[in-house]
Amino acid sequence: MAIPTIGRPDTVRAELTDIIVPAAESLLEHDHYQGLLDGSLPAEGLAHLCQQDAHHLLPSYGRAHARCAGMARSHRHARLLAHMSLVSLNSANGSADGFPAMAARLGLPGGPDGAPAIAPATLHYASFLTASSAASLAAGLGAVLPSAWLYQLITDELMVRRDPEGRYGELLALMYPGEEFAALVAEFLELIEEFCAVGSAQDRSILTQHTVQAVRLEREFLDAAWRAGAEEPR
Repeated sequence: MAIPTIGRPDTVRAELTDIIVPAAESLLEHDHYQGLLDGSLPAEGLAHLCQQDAHHLLPSYGRAHARCAGMARSHRHARLLAHMSLVSLNSANGSADGFPAMAARLGLPGGPDGAPAIAPATLHYASFLTASSAASLAAGLGAVLPSAWLYQLITDELMVRRDPEGRYGELLALMYPGEEFAALVAEFLELIEEFCAVGSAQDRSILTQHTVQAVRLEREFLDAAWRAGAEEPR
């Protein structure tokens, strides 16, 4: 994944790029994404991730953005964060509503049964998003940053590698958020830079620390989905 560092080596964008890009490269090699690409991903693992994301994680992510919007220092920043909140909540609703049809098409379990109980890894991540976005704007921005950026980088690469005729080829195409989402992530990164430009050194440190922790939780969430698939009888 050739993503050039943007800005001077001491910029917050460069610092965050050095966290996010290696994380995206590592996650792409995870068994979950490799299984999506080659069709070997167990149906139970895919169903677990889709349902936990739609019913629990995405709503928590949307609410965290809304809290950040309430603390934003400018109307422009508040508007962008509120928009990202709405995008997340709408995506959660769309994913939950569309899951039964996708489950039937791909042979996934759990289609018509509604929202599943929240899994431990999901609860850990959702609680972190809630606590961070309630603590401070710096903590909240750091907590919500990795998910969207990682998703953009990973889905860009999945689209390059996918087999359109493979078992999950259609799903990978549906996962791809497109140029509009990439523009939203770019706008969010500009917001981060502007926040750090007027914030304190402590703000930047808190934001970076929460970014690192959110990356770890992204991995935990993916690991939990993979275990759910590996542990279920097939």
